[in-house]
Amino acid sequence: MKKLLLLLILCGMVANVQAQRRIKTVNNDPLAPGQYTTIAAAITAATAGDTIYIGGSATSYGDISVTKKLTFMGTAHSPDDQFDLKPTIGKITMTAAAAGSTFIGLYISQNDRLIEASNDTHNISFKKCYLFSQYDYIFSVDNCDNWLIEGCIIVAEDGIGLTVNSDNIVLKNNYLYTANRTITGANSTTLIFNNLFNENWIGKTQFESCYNATLYNNIFYYRNATANYAPDDGCFSCNFSYNLTYAPNLAVEAKVLANIPGAANLGGNNLNNIDPMLLAIDGLTDNDCRPADGSPAKNAGSDGTDIGLFGANYNFTIRGYTNIPQIYQLNIQNTVLPLNGTLNVNLKARKQD
Repeated sequence: MKKLLLLLILCGMVANVQAQRRIKTVNNDPLAPGQYTTIAAAITAATAGDTIYIGGSATSYGDISVTKKLTFMGTAHSPDDQFDLKPTIGKITMTAAAAGSTFIGLYISQNDRLIEASNDTHNISFKKCYLFSQYDYIFSVDNCDNWLIEGCIIVAEDGIGLTVNSDNIVLKNNYLYTANRTITGANSTTLIFNNLFNENWIGKTQFESCYNATLYNNIFYYRNATANYAPDDGCFSCNFSYNLTYAPNLAVEAKVLANIPGAANLGGNNLNNIDPMLLAIDGLTDNDCRPADGSPAKNAGSDGTDIGLFGANYNFTIRGYTNIPQIYQLNIQNTVLPLNGTLNVNLKARKQD
């Protein structure tokens, strides 16, 4: 009953916030049904330009195939509430007809490559999503222009694979936690700024075949580095400016973290091998990754805001909250009702920026 009331209230909020949009609702929880129980059914029923709202659930919605321009929106990828129900989906496959699609506040997870797009699938956005791939890249795209990855948590064996003919790719204000290569194939139109690279360094270069890309206001944190390392290896003629690097173990190991930019690249105003003094670096709490008072990252970016996740005046949320008002607690006060009685419900909600 709690779940049904929660869904009804959320649907009302969505209708109020997005009254001018065409919305399809999906929930595969039988106690909190939406218009559809599968995303595939909602996609079939939707018209290009529609929004599909995906409710949190204990059960994944599985893989999806997108063949038209749509917006997919969840409440948050990791909600901080009493139910802990995530809008989880698996692999996303897109045709070129899906150009212009947006994915917001979703938990997207599978073991292999997470996102596959046909050539010429342009203008795709992932915002405030959790992107997890255990054994592969998050995505590897060819001839796909104008992709935006913003405010996401990216956890992967490898990170993001591009080809030199994929233009205007923007990665901003993301938390990236990878084991091997993070970015492959960036070109002169690629912008990478205000990200936190939390690297599990195991002896491979962070970049591969990246040429002329622009990287600024990022934090590169190499938590397990134990040997001499150059953070910009794999980049050629790339511009590294106003970034901060740090490898806490290297002083113990008597090894060197090379300054950026190295001889193969250009740039300036970087803070090399300096502790960013973050409140926390791992985990999922609201204060993770913020610079503490006195941090060298504070107001040190090229625009006068912080280096890292919270710079560029971006409101990064570690839980991926969207702009839909969020109910985080709902309790029924009287579970037994007389005929024609009044049901008393107490709920707590917060508005989202």
